[in-house]
Amino acid sequence: DTLTRGDLVMMMHEKAGKPVVNYAMNYSDVSGDADYAEAIRWATSEGYVGGYGDGTFCPDDTVSREELVTILWRYNSSPMLMDYTGLSQFSDADEISLWAQPALAWAHQKGYIAAVDGSRLDPQGDATRALAESILNAQ
Repeated sequence: DTLTRGDLVMMMHEKAGKPVVNYAMNYSDVSGDADYAEAIRWATSEGYVGGYGDGTFCPDDTVSREELVTILWRYNSSPMLMDYTGLSQFSDADEISLWAQPALAWAHQKGYIAAVDGSRLDPQGDATRALAESILNAQ
């Protein structure tokens, strides 16, 4: 199953013990009584994920593989790697967004994400619930 933004923050929130935060959430497309509302409030307050510039969160938007690892990299305190050049071995390395490169390098080095067909990371491809669960369970 493809992963949505709402699904991902709910999974992270569950892993963190479902903390409750006092944070004003002003997304026009997230009802305060939605199943994922508290998870979004928490993830936003912690800086793991944010909304879009138009005031929406879009909880039903699909998460790409590079978005997934970037959000989980932030969840893990944004660890930096020294002298990691492993991403250049993939044929689609030029498709990795600049903002996602540190997170993808971290995820690949940790073994959290691997090539989809031996030579590509498919950073723009849809992330799956199984991949998110695998990374969260490995931590």
